[in-house]
Amino acid sequence: MKADLQSTGATRRVAPKFDASVRLDAEEAAALTEALHDIPGEVWLFGSRTEPSRRGGDIDVLILTDQPAFETSRVISTRFFSRCEEKIDVVVFDPARLSPEQSDFL
Repeated sequence: MKADLQSTGATRRVAPKFDASVRLDAEEAAALTEALHDIPGEVWLFGSRTEPSRRGGDIDVLILTDQPAFETSRVISTRFFSRCEEKIDVVVFDPARLSPEQSDFL
């Protein structure tokens, strides 16, 4: 699964910072780091923000955790938006209970 994510350009969080190839300004990176600070599991950034040649776009975050998906997404989104008003999409999957559609996404 990790190899598949990396081959699509997804970037894994390197706590407490993000890979330099991710297009986040200082405020976005700080807000995202703060929003994710106690979230268990793996964090992957994907989508247009992982492509240096592109411009704009929302921030797409994939969380692989056994925590409740809706609550985890809500907490991250709320924390992030309280500090930075950029659009963020948070997708949460339990890696031990993936549906066929989620496996295809990964």
